[in-house]
Amino acid sequence: MKKPIRKTKTVKSGKFAIETLELELADCPSEFDGYLIAQLSDLHFGPCTSLEHIQAGLQIVREANPDLILLTGDYLQYSNTGLHHILATRVSPKVFRWRKYRRTVSKLAKVLGKELSTLQPRDGFIGIFGNHDYHEGIGSIRRQFSSDIKWLVNDVTAIERSNSRILIAGLDDMREGKPDLKKTHEKLLDYPSSCSRILLSHTPDVSVIEGEALLDDFDLILSGHTHGGQLCLPGGFPIVTRSAQRNHASGLSMHRETPMYVNRGMGYGGLPLRTFCPPEITLLRLTPQQQP
Repeated sequence: MKKPIRKTKTVKSGKFAIETLELELADCPSEFDGYLIAQLSDLHFGPCTSLEHIQAGLQIVREANPDLILLTGDYLQYSNTGLHHILATRVSPKVFRWRKYRRTVSKLAKVLGKELSTLQPRDGFIGIFGNHDYHEGIGSIRRQFSSDIKWLVNDVTAIERSNSRILIAGLDDMREGKPDLKKTHEKLLDYPSSCSRILLSHTPDVSVIEGEALLDDFDLILSGHTHGGQLCLPGGFPIVTRSAQRNHASGLSMHRETPMYVNRGMGYGGLPLRTFCPPEITLLRLTPQQQP
């Protein structure tokens, strides 16, 4: 039986809430006892999320000194809705000045990529793409972010310590990409079954897609996208979640016996405003599952 969590702690640092979870993962090798992962999601760097805000958040991560940083999508947001991008790329580049738009997005990506590269986690970065990354241009993100970032698009990679490993799987975005949970799950077969398995999915809607029973074979699912509602009622109750389901709006919940954690996001999407829903940085410390 999965025992996903022993302790949670929330610490405020400026505008940010630092959410720390101690997780007991099945099949977690002893070499990974105390292993620290930082999850960053929904930075939305652009008009609504300033460089100063990004720098303040990354400083918190730097001080935490994680072994690994997981990026779960939506890094830039130059257009509020993506409509500008759609018009520019699919209707008339001349009318909507696509070249200027592309240059601006590339500049934003370069600035954010430079800031991320100031972090030096021992095992680097692993990332997936979200819907806004498709809107703004995945090409710009890939070119301007560090080439050391391991991007997962329906793929699996391993983090190794001696002869032991944990597996990180990453799905393509549910809305704009071509997610393939079955293909991703099949790639787990390339590794021994006795490995902790973490799945990255930009949106928690992975919990309601066809074939979601395959999620039972993961020990943890990490998502973002919802912003926790961003504009919430007192107590953090979201007005809108940008999601097709309501069971996983933010924080830790269970998808049957598999824990799912939904990060509220580091930045601001659409409006430079949050109510009762502070921007978040998530720290996850792993420990082998204790035997009964």
